[in-house]
Amino acid sequence: MYTDGEGQPVGDLIFHLTNGSNHSIDSAPGTWTLVIDGKDVADSGMIFGNGPAPIGGFGTLKPGAAYEFEKGLPLVQYFPENRDYKVLWRGSQFRSNRVTVHGIVHTQ
Repeated sequence: MYTDGEGQPVGDLIFHLTNGSNHSIDSAPGTWTLVIDGKDVADSGMIFGNGPAPIGGFGTLKPGAAYEFEKGLPLVQYFPENRDYKVLWRGSQFRSNRVTVHGIVHTQ
């Protein structure tokens, strides 16, 4: 864990997408949404639109191909309480498994 420019703790989420189908899928980030506890995160476009991307960018994912990347999220903004959060990531042609993120309130 590290802090942002304002000293707030930031945690990394690692995203991995493998195309297990027999056809190519559109995996363009313009369709991506982060979902926390069943609610779409309003600034998903900003989250996924910033930072490094694979060589050639995101786009069509061929059968058997995969992407993996991570995003840092300010913990107090997205996981502000001491509890478990259910998180998933989806696009127009895919949906991730749901994972549990343990939110921990940090005091300074």
